[in-house]
Amino acid sequence: MKTYIIYCDESTKQGKYYTNFYGGALVESKYFQEINDKLNQKKRELNLYGEVKWSKVSLQYLDKYKSFIEYYFSFVKDNKIKIRIMFKQKYFQTVGLTKEQQENEFYLLYYQFFKHAFGFRYCNDSKEEIYLIPYFDKLPDTTEKNEKFKTFIYNLQFLDEFKKANVNYRPPKEVEAS
Repeated sequence: MKTYIIYCDESTKQGKYYTNFYGGALVESKYFQEINDKLNQKKRELNLYGEVKWSKVSLQYLDKYKSFIEYYFSFVKDNKIKIRIMFKQKYFQTVGLTKEQQENEFYLLYYQFFKHAFGFRYCNDSKEEIYLIPYFDKLPDTTEKNEKFKTFIYNLQFLDEFKKANVNYRPPKEVEAS
């Protein structure tokens, strides 16, 4: 059995050309503690505290942020972290959506990102049992909408394509990014 941890974060900020940003980092559980410890150690070395976000970068901290990101991507290069990013290009306008779809756009897109970005339904030729533990940064809406979204994520495992791949989910959790 393999277990993977997936950290997801999002931004609904409206940029000039893009909006609805979704990102995820996938780590096999056997590497999680090592990577977490090393990234936290690097943050301490660089005097970076709290969540590392480009929006918090100042000129005096720019080189520290670059150093941290280069270090982070060394784990990607070593195939210990897989990252995926999705965003919506504002040039393309959605048409024909119902009011409900418009109101739930954030969650509908996030669901599609999570369902497809890492190719979970294609990831398991051996049919070995796989468990996914999703962690979402604090979701931005009502508790009711957030819980409904997490239930949809959890229920992915019951779709035929995920059952065939023997992909199972632990209940999703919300965490504060750090």
